[in-house]
Amino acid sequence: MRDRTIARAHGTFNIVGGVWPLVHRRSFEAVFGAKHDRWLMRTVAGLLVGNGVVQCLAADTPDGVRCARQLGLTTASWLLVIDLVYAPPGRIPRTYLLDAAMEIGWITAWLQPSTRGTSNRSLPRLRLVRDGSVAEASQDRDPRTGLFTLYPKELRDNGFRRKFGMGGGT
Repeated sequence: MRDRTIARAHGTFNIVGGVWPLVHRRSFEAVFGAKHDRWLMRTVAGLLVGNGVVQCLAADTPDGVRCARQLGLTTASWLLVIDLVYAPPGRIPRTYLLDAAMEIGWITAWLQPSTRGTSNRSLPRLRLVRDGSVAEASQDRDPRTGLFTLYPKELRDNGFRRKFGMGGGT
């Protein structure tokens, strides 16, 4: 539910940001400076609207939300890069740093653990204990690191794991 809400909010933000220069160029240029290449302004505006529509209409399924998330992170990341590369030296107006702050906010929102399913802390993180041709994940989690452990099949017996301080068996 949380990721779907972020997708809609971020999509709406992108739509508004894209529609603004298309419907009222003068107010947009008053805030973000005069645009000499209007075709470029319209192109970026159209891309933002398109990205926003895709985010807002993303299916409420894991695949739909994953696509909205990828599109949101990619869009926000590129806009952030452009804002931070060109605004500080004055190539574009410094008001684009306000946009940079917003893009950082969207990136942060997307990178927070999802409340749907599992959080990042409960995702299995695996480590290889010893080289082996065939490995399988144990059902144990190391209480100190929170990592699941990979063992080669031939080393899965309890004696090996106890001998090397790897906990009890499954």
